[in-house]
Amino acid sequence: MTNLIQDLIYGFRWFRTHPAFTLLSVLTLAAGIGLNTAMFSVIYTVLISPLPYPEADRLVWMNESSEEVPNLWVSCPNFQDWRTRNQSFAGMSLFRGWSVNMTGVGETESVDARMVTADYFRVMRFAPVMGRDFSDEDDKPGAAPVTIISYAFWQERFGGDPQIVGQSVTLDDRSYTIIGVMHPEFKHHGPPPLWLLVGPMNWNNRDVRIGGNVIARLKPGVSLDQARTDMQRISQDLRREYPGQNAGATNVHVLSLQDSITGDGVRRQPRFGLREELRTLDDASLFAEWLASTPDLSSRPERSEAEEPAVPLPLSSFPFALPSSQRNELKSVETEIKYAGYLDQQKKSIEKLKKAEQRTIPEWFNYKAVSGLSREMQEKLTRVRPSTIGQASRIPGVTPAALTLVNVYIEIQAANRTALQH
Repeated sequence: MTNLIQDLIYGFRWFRTHPAFTLLSVLTLAAGIGLNTAMFSVIYTVLISPLPYPEADRLVWMNESSEEVPNLWVSCPNFQDWRTRNQSFAGMSLFRGWSVNMTGVGETESVDARMVTADYFRVMRFAPVMGRDFSDEDDKPGAAPVTIISYAFWQERFGGDPQIVGQSVTLDDRSYTIIGVMHPEFKHHGPPPLWLLVGPMNWNNRDVRIGGNVIARLKPGVSLDQARTDMQRISQDLRREYPGQNAGATNVHVLSLQDSITGDGVRRQPRFGLREELRTLDDASLFAEWLASTPDLSSRPERSEAEEPAVPLPLSSFPFALPSSQRNELKSVETEIKYAGYLDQQKKSIEKLKKAEQRTIPEWFNYKAVSGLSREMQEKLTRVRPSTIGQASRIPGVTPAALTLVNVYIEIQAANRTALQH
């Protein structure tokens, strides 16, 4: 005990005579403790603590996939069939990101929103603290536009106005009535500043997968495995009934909401039928064995004996110790894997656009109301005013993705005009 006290006294004197070292030591300890505290806070919030929703263990996240693309959004018609045909869920809702320009409340502002269906907050078991929830009547084509805003957005943008319910806000040049303010403890996906409904958008093309992902609540007594079996049955039925529109969707992902956040159970390694010789590889060592044992891929150059490694390559040196021809082959295969799904989607989009080239773009079409188009693209198309999709495709800088949006929104805006006229 005496030695310990002497050591402490000596250490204190040493630190007092070396202030620079003492300051550096204290700052290093403070930074380390702060970093560890911050990391633990994040890990606890994301991985350990229960989700902040009532009966969160019954919440499920779903989407579709194909052999080429591991995660596909669900089309609205498919979602409607999921909702009516399933036997496992008490409720389900689409949800996806959206961006709108808000005007009429101070300066014009680009706002990140969420598109959902009317059951969304009921599935999550949350209700607005002011006003009312979305209704099924709100979520139909031609319904009056309504929105629910988050508690934080109400405080920050509207100053906590107690009369906010019933007021209007202009989003993408269209007036929306604020029907509610969401509970301050609701945190799903942020939360975003506001929520809008999918139904009035009239996205009724089964082969246009713009509905988003699905969140659902299991019925009491139904397990996740039972729900997976149920959803695979519905998916198979829809592929038989609509083979053309559902040809690209071969599987339904059904994960607990917790696993969808932490990544457990998410399909990380899609398989691609790019070459007969290439199969799913578990690690780099197997990949090295594959490269060494496959003598005649069509695109693989012949190797000289000088290029052949004399001894097996250690895993720590892979792939840098490979000869240049093998590294080039590895890079080629990696690129094909990485972009195969994306390129396949682009090819399908281009084929659809070729069929739609002769489609007329009405004179009344409002490019500024097409969410997803950049402001530069909106202004360019508004200025040029192409008369057909084909003409629009020949404008420099207009991408296939932009043309796809325009093609879809022609139907949406036409349906909205028809509903307003009646």
